[in-house]
Amino acid sequence: MGGIIRLPKTDKFQLKYPITSLDTYQLDKPIFFADTDRPGVYGHVLLEAVTRLWALRQLGIDVAVATSVRMNRNYQQLFTHLGAHPDNTIFIDRPI
Repeated sequence: MGGIIRLPKTDKFQLKYPITSLDTYQLDKPIFFADTDRPGVYGHVLLEAVTRLWALRQLGIDVAVATSVRMNRNYQQLFTHLGAHPDNTIFIDRPI
């Protein structure tokens, strides 16, 4: 679930993985961030990740959509109808 974890009984977060152990790569297009800190909870996906996609079609440029939401058939249909096609969707599980 995402690249960060919330520390119990606090309002603080920490990275799930040490940055030095991560492979890095670069994309040749802009990234549109459509994510939530609770990608396994439907309400968070619906109210945080999906609502960010409203502007995607208005951009008029080719972008990749970064999300930690694990795509099932229903999520994929919803994201696709809002302009986030599977070929341009990047699953993230670490800091970006």
